[in-house]
Amino acid sequence: MVPCLIVKNFLRGRFFYGLLVLLILALALVISLNNLAVYNTWWADDGGAHLGYIRTIAQENRLPSMTENYLAWHEPIFYYLAAGWTILGQGFGVNHINWQDAFNILIFYFFLFLVWQLTYVYTARNRWLALLALLIFSFLFTAVKLAAYVNNELLVQAMILLCVLLFYQLKLASAARIIPVFFWSLLLGLAALVKLTAVVVLLVAIIFWLVRAGRSRKWDYVYYALISLTVVLIVNLPWLAYKQQAFGSAFSINLFEHEKRQEILTSSGWQYLTKVNFHIFYDDPYWQSPPPAFASTYFADTFGDYYNLFNNVDRLNALPLTEKIKTDNGRFTTEKLKWRQIWVYRLAAVIMLIWLLGLLGQGFNLVRRKNPDPYAWFLLLLIFGGYAALVYNNLRYPYLARGVLKSAFILFTLPPLVLLANDFWWRIFKNKYLWLIICVLPPLAYALLVWPIIMVK
Repeated sequence: MVPCLIVKNFLRGRFFYGLLVLLILALALVISLNNLAVYNTWWADDGGAHLGYIRTIAQENRLPSMTENYLAWHEPIFYYLAAGWTILGQGFGVNHINWQDAFNILIFYFFLFLVWQLTYVYTARNRWLALLALLIFSFLFTAVKLAAYVNNELLVQAMILLCVLLFYQLKLASAARIIPVFFWSLLLGLAALVKLTAVVVLLVAIIFWLVRAGRSRKWDYVYYALISLTVVLIVNLPWLAYKQQAFGSAFSINLFEHEKRQEILTSSGWQYLTKVNFHIFYDDPYWQSPPPAFASTYFADTFGDYYNLFNNVDRLNALPLTEKIKTDNGRFTTEKLKWRQIWVYRLAAVIMLIWLLGLLGQGFNLVRRKNPDPYAWFLLLLIFGGYAALVYNNLRYPYLARGVLKSAFILFTLPPLVLLANDFWWRIFKNKYLWLIICVLPPLAYALLVWPIIMVK
């Protein structure tokens, strides 16, 4: 009896918990360092263009033009930070592309910390839910992929999570918080200068505050909305003026496709928006031309290498024709990787179903409560806002073949989704062994199954 109590107390103790956290972070570091050594940013989506943007700032101390770089319209903060990192490396005599890739690994660890902290504080300091979230996002394909090459996406996702976390910690769903709202809006304005995606958080916050104002009849929330909108606009005004002067459009969300944008109601994007591609589950787990479906593309890009861009291109190209398969994007894979990816998607479908059911359960509980948690409503609105923005972008610019649909664009929606879903199941199952089976074992199995895909060889 005594040995059982000792083991039980050890498993519940902080030391054991700390060991699990360190183990997960160590495995995430192993993945990152391996990909740092093996994966080449030039193989990635727009890899060379991102590097070119940084190089122009670092070497010529100016922003690139559209004739030099088709990503020149991208918001500049990430590229200035990366250029500073590059110059710092040169000061130490390091001028290798891996030094630039290492900058994203630092951002990835910041992102993981925010995932853990966000879950911890939103679930009343539930460290086991926080640990599960850390496990999931240390191995989730779309997060690992973002950490492996140089671009501005991971930083904006991390900054959005930071804004969401501070929204709770600064108690911005309460009245008389004008000064905290001002400083929160400053941070959000800076996030928008990393990438325009952060504006989704601004719109969600404004809607949230206006609804709060209508329900409570307090003008504070209307002031919050006006302050936040004004501050974010002022912070971004110099960049908007520059965009108008340099590119002829201050508010476009995609200047590269600006001339080819479509109207929402008549968009050709409606053709694939309601379709599902079941081939990913049994015979073709990769991008097809033309891309057949919105939901399955988003799902597949979240959990696996749907676009077949995350591998060692040189090694696969060198394989004999009999040992490799050509995918629709012109790159190669192997039969073994293909079937592993199919099994990854099959397992991921179970995981996604568990998450969605948990999210629905959480939403149902909020609706029926007399005094629901306003911050849970904020998270639900944020999730909906992220997906609505992705749908809008794909209807406005329905060019899937040019990468306008990627799960990484709204990676910030997944931590709140996982948080709310797992919190629901935690409250439902009085027997925590059932919670382990339903919520923990599938992500553990996913981590094992996806390992050879996220560990580029």
